[in-house]
Formats: sequence, structure tokens, C-alpha cells
Amino acid sequence: MKSSKKVIADIVNRTTKSGIIAGNKGRHKDINWSSNNGHDSLGLRYKCYNPSLIKQDFIDLLPPDKRSSIEFNFLKKRDPKYFQFNDTYYLFFKNHIDLNTYYNDTAMGKINKMRVHFFPMGPDTSSSPHNNVKKLMEFEKIHNLLNKYSKNLYNAFESKEKYFDGLEDNLDVTTEYDMKTINEIESKSVLVWNLPITTGDEHLKNIFWFYDIKHCFKLFWNDKNLGSKLSSLHYFAFNNPIDAEKFKNNFHGTFFNDDINHKMLIDKL
Repeated sequence: MKSSKKVIADIVNRTTKSGIIAGNKGRHKDINWSSNNGHDSLGLRYKCYNPSLIKQDFIDLLPPDKRSSIEFNFLKKRDPKYFQFNDTYYLFFKNHIDLNTYYNDTAMGKINKMRVHFFPMGPDTSSSPHNNVKKLMEFEKIHNLLNKYSKNLYNAFESKEKYFDGLEDNLDVTTEYDMKTINEIESKSVLVWNLPITTGDEHLKNIFWFYDIKHCFKLFWNDKNLGSKLSSLHYFAFNNPIDAEKFKNNFHGTFFNDDINHKMLIDKL
């Protein structure tokens, strides 16, 4: 499989020579990507402020007879450093045929009674070659951000030391990461706001000893008083997704040690 940079370079080269870019002519037309062999980085973008949607919500948009035949990878757009949800979902398909089928078959779909509108990521015939080159560069930026997020999340799940060392290194963030691996790590990962910044990582593990926590550490902290509060964001890695889900369900919205200044806000990746 070509890297995103090679695919984009090929498309830009063909555009420069011919002035033509294959794309989508309308909502019910095929999205004929210039990369004829397909590429798992070409997909659909969905803007949404609800961070709790899961892959099944998007599978259920399809007619029942097609739900098992169209496969796609699913990612939430998250801050690459602190892993917080950034109001966007991405669906990546194996080939442009599956992408076209999904795009057209979900045209009238709704999630939570709200009409779903997907935005294809890539060039289209409605734009000038110059604008399409800009779109390709923007797509490359999105792809690199996703890879940076994947690298940092992978490191955070490995260890605190690997995470912070990785923030300082100059490794090529365009390295491809296996989405299934990242999705599996996400299922075992939790973000927790507002734990005391003075409480050590091992002490937190001991407090929550009845959950199978791999490790936890602070991603962000602010030791300046914000009114009567101290702000912190912790990352928790679990050894299994069941305990990660139970932890969120049991503690989201509760007060740590019954302290009203430390209301735990929990986001399961």
C-alpha cells in the first residue's frame, strides 16, 4: 500500500499535467477518486459535537442487508497530545467502491434523530485544479495529525516515559499505524479530569485497586488556583476494555474523596 504522501504526490502530478481531477459530481454520484486502486486513508468526515457515538451507530445507517458487507475503519478526531475529542468522526474504507456505496446508501440517514451529512475527503470535479491541490494538502495535514495522535496514544499505552519521550523526538509522524491496533488501545483508554494533582500515579492505582489498571499518569496539570480548583487531566490505561467501561460508568460525575473541588469527568476513548 502506498503511503499517503506518495498517493497525494501522484494525484498532484496528474492534476498538474492534465488539469483534471476525478471526483464526486453530486450526492448521488460515484466519488471516483483519482487513486483508482483505493487507499484506506480516503474516507468520509462527519462533524458532530456528541463525543459518545460508536462505530455501530454508523453501521446502522446502512440498509440491513448491507451492514455486514461494507467494512470501514472508524476514528474520532482527537487532540494528538491530550487525546480530547475534537467534534469530528472519520470513516475510512478499503476501496472507493465501498465508500461510494456507503455514501449514497446513507444519504437520508439519521443518528439520534439528526440528519447525517458526510463530507468526502479528497478532490472533486466541482473545484479548480488549484483548489484541489489545496484540498489534497489539507487532507495530508489531517492524515498526519491522525498518525501523530496514533503514535502518542500508542506510546501512552506503553508507558508514561515512552509518551513524554515521544513528544520530544523527531520521528516521522507520517508512519502508518494499524487502525485496529489503535481502536483496541482506545477501548482500554480513559481520560479523567479534576483528580488532585498532588496524588501520585501509583497511589491512584492503589485507590482504584479493584479495576485492572495497567498504569495512569498526568497528561496536563495547572498548579495555579482556578477559583478553589486545581486543574488536571489524567490518562488511564486498562488491561481490558470491560474494566475501562466500568470505571467510566461508576465514577463519571462523582467527587473524588467526596471533595466538591474534584468532580471527576471521564471520557472513554
